[in-house]
This record gives sequence, C-alpha cells and structure tokens, in this order.
Amino acid sequence: RPNNHEESLSTKHLLPWFKANHYEVEFVHTIKEAQMSSSPITLLDNVRFFPEECTLNPAGDAITFAQQLATLGEFYINDAFGAMHRNDTSVTLL
Repeated sequence: RPNNHEESLSTKHLLPWFKANHYEVEFVHTIKEAQMSSSPITLLDNVRFFPEECTLNPAGDAITFAQQLATLGEFYINDAFGAMHRNDTSVTLL
C-alpha cells in the first residue's frame, strides 16, 4: 500500500494506451472530478491512494466511499488480482 501519492503507482500511466487505441478517456484524481466527467471513459487514479480504501468501517467512511465509487459507472475493473484477498473497500464493499 502506498503511504502517499507515488507517481509510479498512478493509473495515469495507462492514458497513452487508451489514446493510442482512439478511446475518449478522462483521467481524474478525485471522486468529485469523476462525478463531473462527461467522458465516455473516466479513469480514476489508483484507489489505493484514497485513505478510505483501507478503512473498512461499514458504518462510516468506507461505506460512503464504496457508494461513491459505485455511482461512477456501470463497470468497475479491479486489475489488482494480488489484492483480492484483502478486506479493503473496493474489494469487499464495492
């Protein structure tokens, strides 16, 4: 888990692939930016950068974070197969 925003772990590095394949994509850093996006594809930065990702408190911040993530689109792709055993918000609650 990154302790802070480590640029090398950002999903921003995926943008060239999307653009090379002629996808219209917008990269965003926050949930609020994602909610305001009008792009067909919104690429949210690595959810591991969000403190709520590892705060699995179903009565508090984690459930709100999961609900916010769930409102962003029809599909969620978790490409972190090595983290599927963890009890993190995007794995367990989403």
